[in-house]
Amino acid sequence: MSQFVGRVSFVEAESGVWMDLLGSKSGEQWVMPPDVRGLQRAKKGSYTLESTGETVEDPDFLATWIQDDARSVN
Repeated sequence: MSQFVGRVSFVEAESGVWMDLLGSKSGEQWVMPPDVRGLQRAKKGSYTLESTGETVEDPDFLATWIQDDARSVN
């Protein structure tokens, strides 16, 4: 499981939503798939990232993605 916080820096229909990461991953970038169905508005409050223990206050959105790296076996 990967968890991180970031700020949207660029959006492109083909490549996705580019994010500049903050906190422990500051200086890195991540590209979210160009599919907004994984986004939901966040409720006001504090969110703690399980993977790092970092706390995020009042984020605008939350996104959840499942990455399947499995390859088909013939």
